[in-house]
Amino acid sequence: MTGRRTIRTDARTAETGFAPLTFTPDHALKRHSGPALLADRFGDIVGANAAATALVAALREGALPALAGRMARVATDGLPHSEKVEVPGTNGGQALEVSLIPHGHAPDDVSVLLLARDITADRNLTQALIASRQLFKDLVTCSSDFAWETKADGTFSFVSPRGALGYTAHELSGKPARGLIDHQHPIGGLLPFESDLPVDSVELWVKRKDGKSACLLVSSVPVLDEDGHRMGARGVCRDVTLARERDMALERARNRERLQNQLIDTIRNEVDPRRMLTVAAESIAGAIAAAHCWVYLRGEDRALKLAADYGGIEGVPVESEIDAQIKDAKSNPGPYELAVAGTVGLTMPSVCHDIVNGAICVSRAAAEPFDDDARLLLAGVADHLGIAIEQVLNLQKLERISRTDELTGLFNRRAFFEEVNRRHQHLRRMNRQGALLYVDLDNFKQVNDVHGHQRGDDALRVVADILRKGSRIADMHARLGGDEFALWLEEVDEAGAIAKARALLQASLLLRPLSGSPDRPLGFSVGIAVSALDRSETVQELVARADEAMYRAKRSGKGNFALTRPGEDTSHARAEAKPC
Repeated sequence: MTGRRTIRTDARTAETGFAPLTFTPDHALKRHSGPALLADRFGDIVGANAAATALVAALREGALPALAGRMARVATDGLPHSEKVEVPGTNGGQALEVSLIPHGHAPDDVSVLLLARDITADRNLTQALIASRQLFKDLVTCSSDFAWETKADGTFSFVSPRGALGYTAHELSGKPARGLIDHQHPIGGLLPFESDLPVDSVELWVKRKDGKSACLLVSSVPVLDEDGHRMGARGVCRDVTLARERDMALERARNRERLQNQLIDTIRNEVDPRRMLTVAAESIAGAIAAAHCWVYLRGEDRALKLAADYGGIEGVPVESEIDAQIKDAKSNPGPYELAVAGTVGLTMPSVCHDIVNGAICVSRAAAEPFDDDARLLLAGVADHLGIAIEQVLNLQKLERISRTDELTGLFNRRAFFEEVNRRHQHLRRMNRQGALLYVDLDNFKQVNDVHGHQRGDDALRVVADILRKGSRIADMHARLGGDEFALWLEEVDEAGAIAKARALLQASLLLRPLSGSPDRPLGFSVGIAVSALDRSETVQELVARADEAMYRAKRSGKGNFALTRPGEDTSHARAEAKPC
């Protein structure tokens, strides 16, 4: 076969004929995208990948004594451990999240595998956000006349310590905010102190303590409980003649900070990748006052794909148009104007590690074009969203790797039986049938013995192509291990399953040129089990029937198929045929 896995023979192997696959540190060092190294029980580094150069140097120089001690403890007690580590270096060094995994069985032969993820960008981003938040507080203190918060009944529950309008904070506490209104001037819109909706830069005339009128520029947001009910409002007031320009700058900063915080919380709290981007799209639309928002990501095939949207509109930005706009993002980073279904829109590429990995599109009604503030905000958002998109892409890649067979690209055993179990239960509820086909290669050992494992790998790839080309969209195919494959046929009866088996046997003629010898041609033995409508049968029982049928086909002379029906003896079926 491929030579990429370590095979361990134990008592269970001798009993069942199967050798379980074991994890190898060498494989992890080659495949892990971040820093990875292997140390023996004495703490000496015996292997590392290129990404671990700085970490290895720091350990050998004694710059990370705590990590070295932890590695020694893991080698001693055999328990895995994870922690965060700061690797010294230029520009603040490198922040890593490391996992220490013991490997080996004998107490005197335990090594420690270290797998690390670079979190330097997350650390720097957090530090920058802390600084940004302090800047925001400083701007509120020095640029606003006063800040306030009201209860649900409209009375002040908080006023800046220095007071306002000639009143002390204590004098305004508990006072109805409406009582400050100067009724000689009309209220231009919602009253910020009692509004259920956010109020942005509303001019409001009020009375000072000395009776004189003052014109305030008020911004506020409602305070909501967990159920969305208004608990009050909070906001800031400024003299319109002295602080208008600073007020506008502060509002922009508040919007950017609020959106950035929402995105970071989304990344931190959401596990489901699609939900992560959906919440991000909603947050962007709210902060930028857009009616619609779309988030695209660029996968390994470099094509843009819609990953999330918010707002609901007839017509979606065309991926090719967006791709054409952002192709020169390095020389012209945007935002770019875009027309979508009669609306006016903006497009901004998202970037992570200097690579464009997606795009954001927002739109408003044509009568409400985006101003410069909206453009700046969208540009600032794109950088943070780029990090979220990169996490989504990495999760999708890891999920794909964990669910597929490396050689053939088919489902692996675990992923296949998880999906079969789900579909089998669904068909039982719908009173419909499905079929499980076990496909075992005949005379495969001779291929490896005569021509070598490369020819064997070629044969397995051809089998995968045969299974794919002859399957419907709803069907599934998997490599269960070695030279064994399986198919799940959705909504098919016994006649359909038999027809499929015959088609596979016919297609197996494509394997003949790869045979080890003419007298032992490479081919298929197929076992069939169709789910029962009139009895309660578990997936394990269905698998056992398919496995037994495959062995009947083998015993009948190979190159054939056999079928077992519900209730037939499956005592010859192997224990390993049951899904784990």
